[in-house]
Amino acid sequence: MTDFAGVDPHQVRLLADRLRDLADALQREAPNIRKNFDEWNGTINQSVLFQQVTQVRTDAGDMAKRADLALQLLNSPRFSDPNDPHKDWVNVPWDVTQINTSQEGLQEAVLLKKAMDNPKEPWARDVIMNTAQSLADHKDDPAYMQAFMANGGMDQAARAARILHGQDGTHDGVVLNKESEAALAQFGQGVQAATTMNAQGRITMPPDWEKKLTQPADGDMWSVGMLFEYGPPGDQWDAHVLSDVGGAMLDWRQTQEMRPDYSAPEFPYSAGGYVGDRKAWYTTLGLKVDYRDGGGFHPNEMQGIDANDPSIILMQRVSENADASRLLLTGPKGADHAAALVSDKWHTPGNDFDDAKFPAAVIRAATLDRQGHPNESAEAAANLINAGAAEYQKENKKSKNDLAQYPVNKDITQALSTVFQAYVPDFAY
Repeated sequence: MTDFAGVDPHQVRLLADRLRDLADALQREAPNIRKNFDEWNGTINQSVLFQQVTQVRTDAGDMAKRADLALQLLNSPRFSDPNDPHKDWVNVPWDVTQINTSQEGLQEAVLLKKAMDNPKEPWARDVIMNTAQSLADHKDDPAYMQAFMANGGMDQAARAARILHGQDGTHDGVVLNKESEAALAQFGQGVQAATTMNAQGRITMPPDWEKKLTQPADGDMWSVGMLFEYGPPGDQWDAHVLSDVGGAMLDWRQTQEMRPDYSAPEFPYSAGGYVGDRKAWYTTLGLKVDYRDGGGFHPNEMQGIDANDPSIILMQRVSENADASRLLLTGPKGADHAAALVSDKWHTPGNDFDDAKFPAAVIRAATLDRQGHPNESAEAAANLINAGAAEYQKENKKSKNDLAQYPVNKDITQALSTVFQAYVPDFAY
């Protein structure tokens, strides 16, 4: 196209979304269409339909990139000659290969920081949402990712959840709305794409970039966890990155009160309920439980605490990546991480939440590929067996109240039993 056309950037985004929906619908329904035509002995050339699926998908991606640039230009400061008759014009090329995505990534990182530094400004949320979408649209673009991350993009992604929560508030134990969850999925996708490109040598991340995920500002591991909660599954992440973040999360967990204490009802003396440290990690999310303030069982808040536990989230992602699981439980900190995994604290007192499901899955993933990774699996198993023995000794010294709060964990016990049966005959020689 060579003609000029005036457009509303938000309408361009809407068009891109509609094209993507059309591509999804065509891809989903094309097999049924082919099946029905075959049954009806139709004579239409169906190859055109499948070509259109590919073409519409390409058109949707191109329109999304035009929308990304248009929205970025809309929100960016502009400097022009006041005497220029076209001073209010901006150019979004129809040919997306002409877009300087490196410059676009730089500008969007700058705009994102400004929005997150001023989250109460009326324009801030739109900028955050637009940038999240652009990250997802450019997940395969090394030039964009290089520029975005080199200009503080990781810093902003690592605190996105906290900013969005501040805008959303807490409602009946829910700390993020659906729009924010969708944006965090896009931020998570962007972080996964950039870190994987870095591992592949396709881009170079700035110095100390990983510390934004392992030692985030203000110790905000919850925000880091949300990138993994809503981002891609564990098998799509670089194993070293996933292991490093998972290890940092276990280290953080060991220093926290992860759950409030629980008192069972003792009628007529006490109605029972939960009481926790008023400075615990979950209180910063508006999840405050204290039977001394009334409403002792706080079911919505307790569900919210469990759902937002970033250590469980990271263990889910690590368990989906066997290489990351082995890395987590071997090397200099393997024994420490094993001790954290076999702890009886993967439990919510007074509730039946399945907190230990994913820690137990990490134990299995790290140890049971004996044929493909014999040395790493054996080292992980040795660390876990030693940690399990130490935990057993602590169990014998527990008070009655401690046992009631944190009983022997069935999931962890079963996982350790599997490891023990697989490896103890080897260790006996």
